[in-house]
Amino acid sequence: MESKEERRHRERTYVVAGLFGAHTLLLIAVLWLEGRYAHLLSFSSLSSWLLIALNLVGLRVFFATSQARQMRVLDRKGLPDPRFPEAAQFCDVCNVIKPLRAKHCNVCGICSERFDHHCSLMGVCISRQNHRLFYLLMLLDVLILATSESMIVGSWWRGSFAAMILMVIVFIAFIPPFGLLVFQTWLIFSNQTTWEWMKHDDIYYLEDLDEEILPFDLGCIKNGREFLFKMHLPGYLWDVPSEIYQEGYEPPSNCCNNKYYSCF
Repeated sequence: MESKEERRHRERTYVVAGLFGAHTLLLIAVLWLEGRYAHLLSFSSLSSWLLIALNLVGLRVFFATSQARQMRVLDRKGLPDPRFPEAAQFCDVCNVIKPLRAKHCNVCGICSERFDHHCSLMGVCISRQNHRLFYLLMLLDVLILATSESMIVGSWWRGSFAAMILMVIVFIAFIPPFGLLVFQTWLIFSNQTTWEWMKHDDIYYLEDLDEEILPFDLGCIKNGREFLFKMHLPGYLWDVPSEIYQEGYEPPSNCCNNKYYSCF
């Protein structure tokens, strides 16, 4: 009898195969509309490399989100932070003290470090181990759709009715991943996660802070550097400076968020 984990792995495989197959068919359909684009399916073309990269990164996302790697947080003998209620830091299901920014996912049944969100489409948590790969996957997806749209526009101006219909379909498909990419970019450069942004008032280390105070913010450049080069390293932890809870604290300003305005 098929186990729950085996069934979940099979469902993920179907989703990945469907997504990548749809992108491949899209490019073939676009090239069919205009014969002069045939060279774009050659090995040296941008479209082929983008498609290859999308497949490779997609597979890497699933390797990086295997249960064994996400469960690293469960092996850590952490101690509760005395500044916060111990009950809020303890996971009853996993029987561990969760480090800052970790959250238990009820769907996956495990705690994930630097939890961003659970991606229902992929069936995995987007967290510390795979957030960079998830961002790269979105970027490649947007580039493929943008490349396809530009090729369709070249056919549309030549009066192809099929190209007009396909152009509308691709443009509609382009909007969600592009919007998500912009939103994730803002979160990265302000050092937030989707979970922290959505559940600010329900998270024990954020509920006493004003929304313009970002406790993990190091400035746009350092935030980007941490996301790209540091957060995935073993033993890398986040801390909330104690001074932000003191009266009269002035949060540092950056182009993403400050006391005068916010990008969102």
